[in-house]
Amino acid sequence: MYGIILVAVIAIIAGLLLSWASIQFAVPVDEKQAALLKWQTESVKNRKEMILQEKDTLIEHMEQRLMQMNDKMRMQSALLDAYSPLKVLARGYSVVSKDKIPVKDSVVLKKGDMVTIRLSSGSAEAEIMEVQHGTENEI
Repeated sequence: MYGIILVAVIAIIAGLLLSWASIQFAVPVDEKQAALLKWQTESVKNRKEMILQEKDTLIEHMEQRLMQMNDKMRMQSALLDAYSPLKVLARGYSVVSKDKIPVKDSVVLKKGDMVTIRLSSGSAEAEIMEVQHGTENEI
């Protein structure tokens, strides 16, 4: 969106500069035309200054917005990294699966079941020797 606005501002500046150039090289016929040309020249100069100020303001706002978006992206990237399954495994946790399905509750296990334990580096096969059912807050 800012790119479209910037292109429009540049187009306006170019049009004003062309108008200003044609006014600068015109030959006045009488005092009224000379006064009119002087007024038009000043008007074009004032418009040019206003447009340049608006351009600077627009660029400043775009830079601020870009900085905000970069900060937001860095924070979201840090969150994504913190919740990465590989980072969780690296902190010492493991993923236990039975028949390639993650085990979320002990009720799906029984004595003698074979499970795969995924670690941060490698995996292991294990046999369930005993199952204890309980609440999730017992650990």
